[in-house]
Amino acid sequence: MNDGVKRMDFLDSLEKGRFLWIIMPVVLLLFILAAGVSVVDLGKSELITVYKKQEQEKYHVRKVTSIPEKDRAKEEAKKEEEEKNLSEADVRNRYVSYLVSRIQACKVYPLQQQKQGHQGSVLLKVYIGNDGKVQKVGILRPARYQALTDAAIASIQRANPFHPFPPALEEEQMIVKVEVQFRLD
Repeated sequence: MNDGVKRMDFLDSLEKGRFLWIIMPVVLLLFILAAGVSVVDLGKSELITVYKKQEQEKYHVRKVTSIPEKDRAKEEAKKEEEEKNLSEADVRNRYVSYLVSRIQACKVYPLQQQKQGHQGSVLLKVYIGNDGKVQKVGILRPARYQALTDAAIASIQRANPFHPFPPALEEEQMIVKVEVQFRLD
């Protein structure tokens, strides 16, 4: 009977909330452990899924150090054939597009200017000889920040020399206006 009375006292105390200060931290601890285990399980399954995905997708990459000579000759003959069918204006437009894309590819946005949030554009006048070499660069509109103007000029220096003029262009020199933009997107 003594055991029965003790159980009744225990259940009575439990009902009245006397052991709540002991039970709540234990329940909270179990909840945290259960949540932690589920996070770890999700992480493991995600890793396994990614690994399986990588196993399924296999790519074979062959590094080509140079284009075979016969393929290069075919490509150049094809280009020359296409250029024969173009008007002089089309050839000039293609060449100017090539110049601009090459300058853009050689453009370096100074890191310090990026960190400071400096943006701007520079309008340059580029004089190019028929051999593809830059003869002179003029600044039509500098950027607000001198470092950006210098970077635009440096991009032209890095791109120099360009390809010689196509045979359809018989002029000795070409003057191209190029706008070099530095934008934070």
